[in-house]
Amino acid sequence: MDNEKKPSHSNSGITKVKGMIILLTIVTILISTLVGITVSRYEDTNKIKETLELGDVYLTSGRSEDAKKTFNEAILLNTKNKDTYVKIKNLYIKANRLDDALYFLKLALFNKAKDSEFKKSIDEIKKSFEITNIELITNENDSFIPPKKVPMKINNEEVNVDVKWAGTRIDTSKSKNITIEGTSEEYERKVLLTVRVLPKILSIKNINASIIQGQEYKLPSKIQATFINGATNDVVVSWEPASLVNNTVGTQSFLGTVAKYEKKVLLTLTVNPKAIIKTVFSGYIQKVYEDG
Repeated sequence: MDNEKKPSHSNSGITKVKGMIILLTIVTILISTLVGITVSRYEDTNKIKETLELGDVYLTSGRSEDAKKTFNEAILLNTKNKDTYVKIKNLYIKANRLDDALYFLKLALFNKAKDSEFKKSIDEIKKSFEITNIELITNENDSFIPPKKVPMKINNEEVNVDVKWAGTRIDTSKSKNITIEGTSEEYERKVLLTVRVLPKILSIKNINASIIQGQEYKLPSKIQATFINGATNDVVVSWEPASLVNNTVGTQSFLGTVAKYEKKVLLTLTVNPKAIIKTVFSGYIQKVYEDG
């Protein structure tokens, strides 16, 4: 029994020291990792902030494409960061570019950035979109196909947009107004097309108008047409040139174009001089006109 070896206290101490070293090493690694993550997140947050500020500069200076590209770069720094999407949306709403705001909100849902307000914001923006109303004219018994593209306000800019119509067969057998609903799938907009089926235009009278120099005059947007069935109705007209000069004495001519009417309509505008009501002689001749 006396020959049995007793446990060495020195070996036990060494084991404890090794254990402490291992534990300290693990703790150090964990702390370093946490610090690294914190620093990385801080750097990402700063980078996102700087990128958003640059995008805002582009947006306010009218460089919309550069702004969109820069905002996308901010999102790529952290695609799950919901605050980035919210800030971009707010900047676009402030700039009244709702279509771009909608794009980034939909991108947030695609990237699974969790925020219960995203869907609500998307619905609010869609509801704020105005329905585009257009009116076209066709003649009785003429074939009519709704246009593939229609002009639409997108981000405050007029753009020709592809439209899918609910129906494409238009009955033109008699005079009437037909309304067709269309949808722009790309921009999630509604379009209402009113087709006015009219008898063929028989004639439109030329117009003679006169004004006093300086008097305001607007070229008419609609003029009266006589149809083949004897009826009369106002039709839309566009003029060339589209503006007039009212402060120069003389005659000006304008050619009007009416849909489904082969001839041009002539509008002749005469600008007459102001009437002289008296002449004063006082070393020189002074003419006094009727407006003083």
